[in-house]
Amino acid sequence: MEKGIVSGFATMGIAAAIIVPLAFGAQGRETRAERSASTISQSTDRAEARIAILKADLRLSSDQAQHWAGLESALRDIVAKRAKTLAASHDLQTGRASSRAPVAPDTSVTEDGQRRDTDSERDARRARLDDIDEMRREADAYTVQAAYLRQIADAAQPLYDTLDDRQRHRLVQFVREDLRANVMDDRHDWRR
Repeated sequence: MEKGIVSGFATMGIAAAIIVPLAFGAQGRETRAERSASTISQSTDRAEARIAILKADLRLSSDQAQHWAGLESALRDIVAKRAKTLAASHDLQTGRASSRAPVAPDTSVTEDGQRRDTDSERDARRARLDDIDEMRREADAYTVQAAYLRQIADAAQPLYDTLDDRQRHRLVQFVREDLRANVMDDRHDWRR
């Protein structure tokens, strides 16, 4: 009787191992697409919340509030651009992931040792190219971040001229923290 129970559990375990991946496989693909949209939405929501917090922290007078709209518009424009960039980057990564199929082994080489050397050399060459690509992507990210900072500075100038020292400090602190937070959000969101 114990053998029958153990055998029944083994059969259920095997059935579960087959059925669970099949049942959740399609859902997993939908979830990735939904997760991508959700990630972009969450990043945008966090940025919008930071903008609202800045406005509240500045405690603008009615004269200063007249200049807020230009800065707020620039900040929201940057949020929208970042969302588009995140979506495009994610699409590129998912497209690239499917095209990075393993390279077929070199069949002209007959000895296993020589084939391993060839594969190792190919992998090392790819790693070097990936390092260079990463440097280029990082340089592009700095260029974009510099453009965002310039856009914020240009939009903030009229408001900045009307702020007191405490408000100016808070605005500059926000810009520094926000740019850093955006980078961290992006890295955190896409590592999931």
